[in-house]
Amino acid sequence: MSRLRVITNRVMPWIAASGRLGKAKVKFLRCIFDDGSSGEAQFASSVCFLVAVFEGDQGLVEQPMLVKNSMEDEVTRVWLNLKEQFQNEVFMYEKVLPFLDRDNTMISIFPRYFFGSASESDNPSEYTLVLEDLRSSGFKLSPEILDLDFAHCALAFRKLGAFHALSFAAKQSNLKDFTNLVKNLVETRFLEYNWEDAEYMYAGALDRAAGPLLENGEKVEEINHFKNKLKNSLMYFKSILTVQEPMGVICHGDFCRNNVLYKYENGSPVDIRFFDLATARYGSPMLDFTFFFFLNSSENSRKLYKDEYLKIYHESLSTAIPGVEVPSLEDFKEEFRCKAVYGFMICLFFKPALMSSKPFNPVKESRESVEVRARRIVTNGGEKGTEVIANMLHEMIELKYEL
Repeated sequence: MSRLRVITNRVMPWIAASGRLGKAKVKFLRCIFDDGSSGEAQFASSVCFLVAVFEGDQGLVEQPMLVKNSMEDEVTRVWLNLKEQFQNEVFMYEKVLPFLDRDNTMISIFPRYFFGSASESDNPSEYTLVLEDLRSSGFKLSPEILDLDFAHCALAFRKLGAFHALSFAAKQSNLKDFTNLVKNLVETRFLEYNWEDAEYMYAGALDRAAGPLLENGEKVEEINHFKNKLKNSLMYFKSILTVQEPMGVICHGDFCRNNVLYKYENGSPVDIRFFDLATARYGSPMLDFTFFFFLNSSENSRKLYKDEYLKIYHESLSTAIPGVEVPSLEDFKEEFRCKAVYGFMICLFFKPALMSSKPFNPVKESRESVEVRARRIVTNGGEKGTEVIANMLHEMIELKYEL
């Protein structure tokens, strides 16, 4: 059965009967696709936008939806750990977010969730996620891809604080059930069987960032010390991911501009929603914070506003849920110092990749040798890419962030 028929014959009727559209009974009628087609072409890709039309006692109900599918290509699915990612994301929407939610606040952070399936099968048609299409409510990606201005960053950190507050509240009200949920989150990124790529990637990206500094005789001792620690990069990352309680929350896991949508009024961002929970995990809240901080704020913005961003985040964290106790702002500043390297390391390769004009083709990339992919890591973004990450490395050492 084609993906289109699975959606129209199984998924949409299930949604209609599930009550997830509201209390009123409805019957599924048809799908209207973004491009006006029958939908077959859209379902060849991993994301499809449509309007699902239902009929109820009060007439027709039209619900804009986003349908996310796993990729057809098996080599690419394995390379990107898509099986684990789908299992994790469905678990987040089915179990974790409803458990964390208080006073229906989750709807102001994430899109509505309608359906999810992620089995142990290798059949990609059994991995599907159906969410609200937030574009119909005026949300969209920011025009700027990399270095967002203060207003965009502040809004992101404020909403991130509100999201993380839900974990502190859950831990304090029902630690046993919260802990059981955490145990069932799926590791999606730091997997031994699929780490060879990452080993090359992180080592190559660090060499690239260190090159200009070492050529000038700068920070030689600190860089060599860091390189030695990174010789076993998987163990190094696992040490960073270790939670020092009470500083542990359900993290978004891939918190950056690419996975948030803004709503604008008169050109200014006034609201934000998060999406893509495929790599969600339990960890320090600074895992989310530092990734966005290094990827989506410029060097100048980081210098000017780091403390202000932390203050905005902490104020939201502290006030989102009355009565919930959270660590102090000073505690978070120290946590930032200790965990900044997490966001920094991912940005060493990802930020130059976003500066590249060459589009990312996962099917082609998955068939390249590790060496070819590693060489691309050190050339993405050209000289400007090298300059940006070299400056980030200098910043890390100069400000005495833990390496």
